[in-house]
Amino acid sequence: MADLRSMAAPFVVSGPSGVAIRTRLKGLRVEDEYVLAAVGEHLGSLAAGDLKQRCVTGLATTMVGGRSASGG
Repeated sequence: MADLRSMAAPFVVSGPSGVAIRTRLKGLRVEDEYVLAAVGEHLGSLAAGDLKQRCVTGLATTMVGGRSASGG
């Protein structure tokens, strides 16, 4: 029988850091703020639609790279 690899110690992944970009957007023109708001609204609606579809079909986990993000 082949030797099995040992399991690595568990670790916690840090949370998303995307919110930090908000502090780097300074001195925007009114037009820039409008575009960013419109893009955010659009992406939010897409995410909400994806979540709704997953809830309807019963897929509680998100797939990342062909694998379940929940480890299943």
